[in-house]
Amino acid sequence: QSVPLGTGPYVFVTGSESDSLVANTSWWRQEALPVDTIPLVHAKDKETAMYLFSSRRVELLRADPTSDLVSASGQAESTAVPTTVLQFIGFNTTEGVFTSAAARAAFSEGIPRDMVADALLSGNALAAAFPISPLSALYPEDLAPSYRYEDAVEALADAGGDTGQRQALTLLVNEENSFRVACASFIAESLSLLDWQITVEALPWEAYLAALAAGEFDLYYGEVRLTADWDIADLVGSGGSLNYGGYANVVTDALLQAFTSSTDRSYAARQLCAHLLGTTPIAPVCFQQDTLLTHEGVAQGMSPTATSVFFGLENWTIHLEP
Repeated sequence: QSVPLGTGPYVFVTGSESDSLVANTSWWRQEALPVDTIPLVHAKDKETAMYLFSSRRVELLRADPTSDLVSASGQAESTAVPTTVLQFIGFNTTEGVFTSAAARAAFSEGIPRDMVADALLSGNALAAAFPISPLSALYPEDLAPSYRYEDAVEALADAGGDTGQRQALTLLVNEENSFRVACASFIAESLSLLDWQITVEALPWEAYLAALAAGEFDLYYGEVRLTADWDIADLVGSGGSLNYGGYANVVTDALLQAFTSSTDRSYAARQLCAHLLGTTPIAPVCFQQDTLLTHEGVAQGMSPTATSVFFGLENWTIHLEP
C-alpha cells in the first residue's frame, strides 16, 4: 500500500538483499528502456555515499557540488541538475543602515553575481537577480540589472553611503560550508565601498540560527530551498517564518499573494520582481545546481530535472560491465 504501482517506467521493489527499480509492464508509454533493473544502494550519510561511488559500488550519484566531498570522487563525468535552492543576502531592516530601501537596493546592485556563480561556485550555480530561477519562463530577464562596479559605487553614494564616516557592518554566514563562507567573504570585500566596512562572521549552525533569530546582524548569507511555485512569502512576507530581517510591506504582501494566486503568473511575476528591485527585502545571488555523477563512459543522454534524475531515461544509453 505504501508503494503504489503507478504508470511510470519503473516500480520500486523490495528484495531480500537489496531494493531496486524494476521496469514497469504497466508504463503508459510502453517504450523500450535501457535497463530492466536499477539496483539501489542505501547510504546513511554523504560520506558513505561518496565512498560507495568512489569505490565503484554505485555508478550514479546525485551530489551537492559545493560539498568538499565531491572533489574526492575521482574520475567521473558530471551533469548539471537544476534546483530551487536560492542563495541570497538577507538584511536587518528594523535597525541600522539597511532600514533604508535605497541602501538595500544599492547593496544588491553591487553584488557581482556572475563572478560568484562562475568563479567561486565553479559554474555550479546560475546568477539570479530575482528569487525565481533564470531557467523558469517566469524570470523577467529584461528587468535584471547588469553589474558594473562604477554603477555600484554611484548607487551607494546616492543612497547616502558617501558621508566620509566609516560604518562597520557585520555579515553572518554558517561556517560549516566553505563555499558559502567564500561567497560571503567575496561579496563583503566587493561591497566594502565608500563608507561601508563589511566584516564576515562565520558561526556554527546553532549559533548562526540564534543570531538570526535575535536580529544580531546587519547582513547574513542565507540559503533556502524554494517550492516549485517560487512562493517567497515565508522569506519576505510580513511575519514570515524565515523573515529574519523583519521586513514588512503591505504592497509586497499584496503582490506576493497575487503571484501565488493569479491565473496570469507571468504578469504577476513581472509585477512582483519590478517591485522587489526597488524595495529589496533580500538580495538574491544565485540558484545552486547539483551534479549527477557517473563513472566515465557509463551513461550518455541524461537530462535530469530538479525532481527527477531519471527524467527521459528511455533516451539514455547505458554501458555497464558484466
